[in-house]
Amino acid sequence: QYTNDRVDFVHNFSFRRQETTTGESVSWLRLNAEFVEGETASDLQRLTMIADMIPSAGALFDFEKYLSVNPDLSVTIHRLPTGPWIGQRSVVRTSAHGTGQTDGQLFDERGSLGRSIKSLLIDER
Repeated sequence: QYTNDRVDFVHNFSFRRQETTTGESVSWLRLNAEFVEGETASDLQRLTMIADMIPSAGALFDFEKYLSVNPDLSVTIHRLPTGPWIGQRSVVRTSAHGTGQTDGQLFDERGSLGRSIKSLLIDER
């Protein structure tokens, strides 16, 4: 989806998310649009896009005051997802030194798919 002449990645998904003030969340996500025009995303591409959507430090800090960047994303899986919806259960951990990590479990209607880990860099805006 394009917003003001830029791609708005988040609006290409439907999702239901529950977050806590302790940095834990559970979400179900589904890709609604082509990520690359004219190409249908593979199951692996959908899974990795959803792994990248797992909440970061914004789940713990005021987004207006702090910026969080994930410089890397590691995804390990033992099978591909079935069906359009992919779930994730995650926790965000941060330190007083401006670093953190998001640890997520990936699953679908049949059960576990794998895990994802994101490193976080956090700073004031």
